[in-house]
Amino acid sequence: MFAASLANAAECASPEACSVDRGRKIFMTCAACHSIEPSGSFTVGPNLRSVVDRPIGKSPGFHYSAALQKAKGSWTPAALNSFLMAPSEAYPGTSMAFTGLKKPDDRAAVIAYLKQLSGSKE
Repeated sequence: MFAASLANAAECASPEACSVDRGRKIFMTCAACHSIEPSGSFTVGPNLRSVVDRPIGKSPGFHYSAALQKAKGSWTPAALNSFLMAPSEAYPGTSMAFTGLKKPDDRAAVIAYLKQLSGSKE
């Protein structure tokens, strides 16, 4: 069930491999630059609370790179998966210096965590 809900995002070896708890732990890498506080405040990068299905490059008060300002669409699980795999390949010119999460299970777990923070039930 869970793996199927992320089929377009990343393949999961097992539900445990892509769990919200595991995603929370992996997200600690992201927390160096991204806040998830309900206040919506941001640090180096935009706040990622409620990022799932948010329009790309559109977080109030945050100045995005030109690459993300011009991007179309929303941060769907599939778009997040692509970005988290290799940000500079997904959106050449992005100012995000992170090289990406290479393991599909890691990306799926982070996406599951972000979905929980967004209140998404999928």
